[in-house]
Amino acid sequence: MANGKSGTNRSNSMKKGSRPTNSRKNSTPASPRVRRTTVCAIAQNSEGTSFGTVLSFTVNGYTVTYNGNGATSGSALLDSGNYTNENSVTILANSGGLTRTGYTFAGWNTAANGSGTTYQGGDSFTMGESDVTLYAIWQQIKVTAIVPDPATPAILYAAIDGEGIHKSTDSGASWTKLSVQPGNLRVKALLFYPTTPGSLYTVTYGSGIWKSSDSGASWISCSGQPANLNILSLQIDGSGKLYAGTEDGVFASADGCGLWTPMNSGLP
Repeated sequence: MANGKSGTNRSNSMKKGSRPTNSRKNSTPASPRVRRTTVCAIAQNSEGTSFGTVLSFTVNGYTVTYNGNGATSGSALLDSGNYTNENSVTILANSGGLTRTGYTFAGWNTAANGSGTTYQGGDSFTMGESDVTLYAIWQQIKVTAIVPDPATPAILYAAIDGEGIHKSTDSGASWTKLSVQPGNLRVKALLFYPTTPGSLYTVTYGSGIWKSSDSGASWISCSGQPANLNILSLQIDGSGKLYAGTEDGVFASADGCGLWTPMNSGLP
């Protein structure tokens, strides 16, 4: 009985919902893994006599393994399914709470270095003719901004790209993720509007600028946005004018995030 495993490289071009494919040095097809199933069939004739027969047959069977790929805590996921060729496989979420110090979990990939196909929990693919290993993807945590609350300097807010906004009430000794977040967790900057207590702004990469009037307890998207929503930085001058740095240059708003005007004269 062949074990069905082989050294494989996952295709970078595989689409979600399609089967993982193998790259081989020759065209010899993989020997399918088989498991034998035995069924005993019992019947009764018109005279009340019981008789039976034993049916034995084989089916292909392949497994999906989840690899923590450097995880420092949490439990490895177990998919107890035994899949046949053409079965649909549903990707598991990180229900085991896998974590890695200094990183955030970002899904699963068919290659340990992240060069294969990426899946999120709930996605699916079609099983091919070999076992599949999915590796945890880890993105390094990047703190993009830290600002103190002008009214209470011991309260700090930190923007973490991909993890949203966190708050400390003890000068940074401990942090808690805000229960309500802007619409995009890829936060790049934070600032308090100096003349309005509790007025906190943040910028996101892909979803523009968001504003909180209650020190981060709730968030709304600004009524006006720069022409490019991939925003990387935000500053304010003494008059309260906002400046947003985007992938298309600088935009400014003099009305508290309503109307934005490009200001790129002389910039590359």
